[in-house]
Amino acid sequence: ENYLYATSQLAQTTLRSVLGQHELDELLSERERERMFDRVANWCVAWSVGSASHEECDDLGMAEAQRVATRRALAALAIQPDAAIVDGKWDFVGGSVPHVEMRVKADATCLPVAAASILAKVTRDRIMRAHAEDYPQWHFGTNKGYPCPLHRTALGGYGPSAIHRRSWVFM
Repeated sequence: ENYLYATSQLAQTTLRSVLGQHELDELLSERERERMFDRVANWCVAWSVGSASHEECDDLGMAEAQRVATRRALAALAIQPDAAIVDGKWDFVGGSVPHVEMRVKADATCLPVAAASILAKVTRDRIMRAHAEDYPQWHFGTNKGYPCPLHRTALGGYGPSAIHRRSWVFM
């Protein structure tokens, strides 16, 4: 336990030196996260990102799709974790690792969560920019699929693309 605490403190000091004035991931812009991606990825002993398709989100529901994506991310790791820190109040990891700790706003205070957030967000943003080339009407390159006014207008005019969840509230 002391080793984990010391490692966490050292890791937070290391990331804070990389981030400068920022409060871990929470205040980073997309450009800043992208700039830091390789450095954070190289700093990690192991990392992976899991996903669930839009069909799985529709068929399973978002809660189970999040669990599926988590199990995929854990299976892709080069190591088997014995603990996880989850950002928020909902445990979508339980059963996949022996110990789960829930922390609200963990990405602002906990280095491993901030690093995971950077890696996951940059990976998602890259995927959405690639989708933007195939689906330019929905402006995925700028909205990343979030329901901003431009995205909602595109949905109203063009309907959903082939990659939209049909069960999404804005459909």
